[in-house]
Amino acid sequence: MGVFRILLGLTILRSHWKGERALPKVVGAWEVHHDTLHITYSFANNGTYFYQRYAADTHQQEQGSYVLRANRLILKPDGIGQRVLRWRIGPDPATAGLSGIHVLFLQYPDGRKEAFHPKRRLSELAGEAACNQE
Repeated sequence: MGVFRILLGLTILRSHWKGERALPKVVGAWEVHHDTLHITYSFANNGTYFYQRYAADTHQQEQGSYVLRANRLILKPDGIGQRVLRWRIGPDPATAGLSGIHVLFLQYPDGRKEAFHPKRRLSELAGEAACNQE
């Protein structure tokens, strides 16, 4: 048991010295739809993010940097004060976890909660549309 701990510790130290680090689970593009409202967050590996919010007649976007601290996602938009959201990744409640799809759960400072699905590529949507026509 002691040898395992030593080897594990050396592996972690070696990775740290090489500048390697585990990718945060939020890296990628996430989206949620509510009738005519569409919101996307895109989180990059380098600690930056891009946010877009489309409604029937409005379009908002922001970009900045983010930091993960335990269950807190700290967003620091360029030129605006930071905001802190609670976050977690988990099974999609709409499918009772049977789909194998994991979603990004965000809780805003006002208590609202949203579940963001991995953003789909146009090629996936085109393939799905072709299957539905058959």
